[in-house]
Amino acid sequence: ILVSADGVQAVTVELDVLAAAIKGSEGKTVHLVMRRGRETYERDVEKGRIEVHMVESRMMEGQIGYVGISQFTAHVPGEFRKAYEKLLAEGMKGLVIDLRSNPGGLMDSVVDTLNIFMPEGLLVYTEDRAGKRVEYSCEGASPIQIPLVVLVNGNSASASEIFAGAVQDYGVGTLVGTVTFGKGIVQKTYTLRDGSAVKMTAAYYYTPKGSCIHGKGIQPDVEVEPKEDAEEDVQLQRAAELCREK
Repeated sequence: ILVSADGVQAVTVELDVLAAAIKGSEGKTVHLVMRRGRETYERDVEKGRIEVHMVESRMMEGQIGYVGISQFTAHVPGEFRKAYEKLLAEGMKGLVIDLRSNPGGLMDSVVDTLNIFMPEGLLVYTEDRAGKRVEYSCEGASPIQIPLVVLVNGNSASASEIFAGAVQDYGVGTLVGTVTFGKGIVQKTYTLRDGSAVKMTAAYYYTPKGSCIHGKGIQPDVEVEPKEDAEEDVQLQRAAELCREK
């Protein structure tokens, strides 16, 4: 049980105040007082950057690779490339990319990830209310040469929908699962003079073929509803089957 952080008593403040006392610049320390049972412990803990890995990968039966991306953070393109190249080196014959319940993330992250395996061309573009258009494209240096299936569901949103929309529009892979969330807007945060901030919708984004999916989502090519009582992941099973069939 956390008692205090740098003298800030846990029982007397809100959680965000206590968290602020613990977080801070890398290399600095925070003095923590903790209690376990009847014993009290005190430790000076050095603050450091915590990297949460958003990519997991493995080889499934039949040399079908699996890569799950839980969110598009700044580290994802590098993690994805490492996993993708490792699976290729191991003889991968098909790839399943799992974006189920991926809430999105950074635009640059999803674009850089798509650049690893997509063909040359437009990946996504944004348009603001004045009609200003910003395009994000792929160089197409190494387009994927094996069957690809992307898993999506109702909690696949924003950047993960950009990913799924590009794959579907180019026809380089098959979308399996259920209709995605439908968040097709770009938001920006503006800092005010007093230190507070306002987060506002600044533009809509569109798939390569010009579809605005906001409020509608993306319809999968093969719809597979999850079964709550099933011991097996039926969506993943179907995705692997499609890879093997191709």
